[in-house]
Amino acid sequence: RPFLTQSWRKDEFSDSLLERRFKINFIFETKYMKKLIFTLLLSSIQFIAFADSNLLITDAWIREGSPVSRVLAGYLTLKNQTNRDISLIGISSPDAGMIEIHETIEKDGMMSMDYIPSVLIQANSSITLSPGHKHLMLMNISHPFKAGEQIKLAFKFDNGQKKTIMVMVKVAD
Repeated sequence: RPFLTQSWRKDEFSDSLLERRFKINFIFETKYMKKLIFTLLLSSIQFIAFADSNLLITDAWIREGSPVSRVLAGYLTLKNQTNRDISLIGISSPDAGMIEIHETIEKDGMMSMDYIPSVLIQANSSITLSPGHKHLMLMNISHPFKAGEQIKLAFKFDNGQKKTIMVMVKVAD
């Protein structure tokens, strides 16, 4: 009987030793995982901030229309400061039912506007959407936009990046 008791104590000892090792490993792995998750999260935040600061939208404005206009034009400059080409693939606004990218083209002495699905911004370069060339068409606007008003536009790019800006409505020069 003492042998069994002694054996039982050994099992108890080995179980508690295993439990301690498990707890130590669990704590170590948990701390390691927390550090790993924190590092990955921090890296992704830095990447997003880095990516966001390398794609600029400047000189954005929307042309004021008449009080009955349901379609307005928008203009801006997109600057890609990365080493990769990026395409603007979509624009939306809570104040417009639809926003498309159009290009003014002359065909046989006639001017027309053609829809284009995206705008390529080459690596380390910029592209300007301006009157008479590529531009935004804001359709089914919610109300007459007046000079001085700011309209929210959300841009979507083919690299998954999204950028939202406030755009000033101006009277055309």
